[in-house]
Amino acid sequence: MAGYRWDEAWRPAFKTGQIFFGHPQECCDCLIWELRTSGARIEVRPEAVPPRTVRLVSIALMLNQACEVVARAGRTIELRFSAPPEPAGATAAGTGAGPARDAPDATRPVLGRTRFPPERS
Repeated sequence: MAGYRWDEAWRPAFKTGQIFFGHPQECCDCLIWELRTSGARIEVRPEAVPPRTVRLVSIALMLNQACEVVARAGRTIELRFSAPPEPAGATAAGTGAGPARDAPDATRPVLGRTRFPPERS
């Protein structure tokens, strides 16, 4: 993919985050070890098996980004950002209409394994 810089240095991050995937939307907690402008290196639980495309969200890093899994070694997963990074709580297509419909609400923490959006009664 054009624009992916393999020679770019990793920056330490060491922050918590979550990856969102699937239909219905599921999430899995992760630890974000390192970042670069084109991707991230995260650690997940050993039993976690995310699909090829996920959304990485970290309130601490103000990150809400669609990603592709490019490599996995044990619990460590390397992600490539699918598009330019979006700040947490980014609006749908820059319209100012609120968070994107397929993105989790990154303005509040989501703890543990939950479904997004929450089921309404």
